[in-house]
Amino acid sequence: MPNTPMSGNDSLQEVSVDIGNVKRFDQISEDSAVANRRHDLIFKGNAREYFKIWIVNVALTLFTLGIFSAWAKVRKKRYFHGNTYLDGNSFEYLANPLNILKGRVIAVSFFLLYWFASTFFPMLLVPVIVVGLLLLPWVIYRSLRFNAVNSAYRGVRFDFDGRYKEAAISFLFWPVLMPFTLGLIWPYAQFKQNNLVVGKSRFGEGMFEFCARPGEFYNLYFVLFLVLIALSLLISAVMFVVTGLSAGLAIKDNMSPILLALVPFLIALPIVFLQFLVYVYVQIRIRNLVYNNILFSKSHFESTLRVRDMFFLYLTNAIAIICSFGLLIPWAAIRLARYRAEHTFINAPGELEEVRSSGGRDGSALGEEMGDMFDVGVGV
Repeated sequence: MPNTPMSGNDSLQEVSVDIGNVKRFDQISEDSAVANRRHDLIFKGNAREYFKIWIVNVALTLFTLGIFSAWAKVRKKRYFHGNTYLDGNSFEYLANPLNILKGRVIAVSFFLLYWFASTFFPMLLVPVIVVGLLLLPWVIYRSLRFNAVNSAYRGVRFDFDGRYKEAAISFLFWPVLMPFTLGLIWPYAQFKQNNLVVGKSRFGEGMFEFCARPGEFYNLYFVLFLVLIALSLLISAVMFVVTGLSAGLAIKDNMSPILLALVPFLIALPIVFLQFLVYVYVQIRIRNLVYNNILFSKSHFESTLRVRDMFFLYLTNAIAIICSFGLLIPWAAIRLARYRAEHTFINAPGELEEVRSSGGRDGSALGEEMGDMFDVGVGV
């Protein structure tokens, strides 16, 4: 699903801001003479409508050997943007499918070149990786800008003013320090990345601000560390018991070959469960932390997603998709979009302000398609 904070999807980005000079939300509330009003984000899409769009997208993409995928992407995003409402107005997705197709062709060509070089000329693998790392910040900031300029609300476009150097520092320099800091730099790297994504974003002539602090990201990961220790001890105890019982039964020849074959599965299952739980926890906690620290003019965002709810949603969606051989993908996507919208709000003193357009710019789709090709998931 998409990434604009105001759209609940995937097109919002950042503004470079002096954290020491930004007021916290509680200070803003105290200073405001007008009580804040909560503006709900509403998603009106339904599975039956989206299924028709999805099945046509799949059929035509297969029939055209992938060429229609650019149009399929635009049709999907237009549906989700158009069915996401804020204060009675829906969002818009304005990308041109032809631009996406051109970007996709170049991205596929680059991927094939990488595959060919790494497969038949292994000595070129290191140079290719170096070029890829240098290209990564460019892919990120172009993808962020493309998603932004092609998203609009009340006829006003979003935008992203980040540059290659800023993306390189946030998404390349800080993560590269991971091995030298035993991973301790990662929460700070995540802070810098979100500070860039949010702080360099704009809506019309207005700029977004990010007022979180690095310590809040460290607190999140510290809690995760404690939870991981507790869960690891529990899972280790369960695995020890299962392994001991299976070994004892096998020695006594009381265990069938089928049950014996299931032992590795029973041992691996808790590990997979733990990894999935950690993924959901990190994703939701960071999403809430980021959204709850976004300011725009006199308004601030609020996200109340819950880990247990999202864990249940992901789990039931996965089961439904597997059992339906993929036919319930639209139903799963609608459930997820509706839940995210129901737990995303904008608090503002009175009505939402009218924002003037800054003129808008057309964006190149190459960065986004390169990001899709190499699975660069960036955005708020």
